[in-house]
Amino acid sequence: MSFTKPSYAYVALLDVLGYRSLLNRDYNEGQLTFQSRLKKALDVLTSLNETIYQYQAISDTIIIICGDREGFLEFAKILQRLSASFLRQHLMIRGGIAYSQHFHSGNVTYSHALSLAYKIESEIALYPRIVVDSNILKLQEEIDVTIPKGILLNQNGTIFIDFISYMQWDTAYDLAKSIYLEHRDELVGNEKYFSKHFWLHNLLSSHPSAPSNAEAYIDSPNVITVKGTTIG
Repeated sequence: MSFTKPSYAYVALLDVLGYRSLLNRDYNEGQLTFQSRLKKALDVLTSLNETIYQYQAISDTIIIICGDREGFLEFAKILQRLSASFLRQHLMIRGGIAYSQHFHSGNVTYSHALSLAYKIESEIALYPRIVVDSNILKLQEEIDVTIPKGILLNQNGTIFIDFISYMQWDTAYDLAKSIYLEHRDELVGNEKYFSKHFWLHNLLSSHPSAPSNAEAYIDSPNVITVKGTTIG
């Protein structure tokens, strides 16, 4: 099999957090709640210009491709809308975005960009955020594209999509709190998934648009005392 010369593209690979747990809940309750929420969250992508963007959703993985070299700003805005759409459906996603060689024809995909996006999603994103490869920012400087405030955030040297500015702080806070309360009982003792909620809680608290009187919706650690019994 021979390939034509690959083109370059922005590729975002996204993962629905807690997918198996949500799927099991549907199965145990005999409902299709998760399926319905997932479909509604993805509806925001149906209006994309197919000459520029392609996307597919397989199980808990969503792949979105932008073939416009100068289209990162609009691509980032689409990912803002998608993150907000998932949050409104009480779902959280994490992901990675990369720009590199990408070839797709029929059922065949050969993509350095997809491989790098997967690595960013699985090894760096960790929490409900979509992380942008640093080389993308260098490319924007090179092609003289300006990224205004309210699109990206930088924490600890990691750049990610700012969906909070897009959907307004109050809305994001109310939804994040509601999602946490919905799953609070399931999170007890499950540090892996609790950390996702805790990170989002801290992001909201420290976001540039957060009010000074923002209240915590995740309890602070409790002081534990143990009364021992003296023997002898």
